[in-house]
Amino acid sequence: MYLYCKQYGLTLVELVVCVCVIGILASISTPYFLHILQERERKNILPLLDQHINFAKNNALLYHNDVIICSSLDLSVCQNDQWSSGILIFIDKNKNKILDNSELILQKTKLKLKYGSLRWTGSITHQKLLAFQSDTGLPRGSSGSFYYCSLDDPNLHLRFKMGQMAHLKQEPTATC
Repeated sequence: MYLYCKQYGLTLVELVVCVCVIGILASISTPYFLHILQERERKNILPLLDQHINFAKNNALLYHNDVIICSSLDLSVCQNDQWSSGILIFIDKNKNKILDNSELILQKTKLKLKYGSLRWTGSITHQKLLAFQSDTGLPRGSSGSFYYCSLDDPNLHLRFKMGQMAHLKQEPTATC
């Protein structure tokens, strides 16, 4: 009976060789896996921004009030240059472009960007936020660009230019 069981077992040498081969394959594939994760994050930025912009445009028309998109670290108050942390969308009833206690927050989105950063560069009147007008739902005076900057690979930098109709156009950029 003992001989029968021994024929189907693994020797210590076979086990060590198997573990070494798995280790070599894992060390070779790790940089490629990291690149795949970076590419996935980069590809998800445009649909995410497009969804938020369309949501803000529609709600500006629906509520007949200005709707603001701003960045936020804690998703409770607008903070400048925190686009990589979170996005707030709220109705700006008094048109002061500041989230007041009486104003309705329409959406809070926590961003978990690990491989890059996101920033907004707007016009002179709306440098740190996007404002959608109550009459047309368009971002009059709020044109600008989002920049996605990769932390590791400059070839992955992207610019999302927003036109007058609030459509995003994706283009590569060399600088961030």
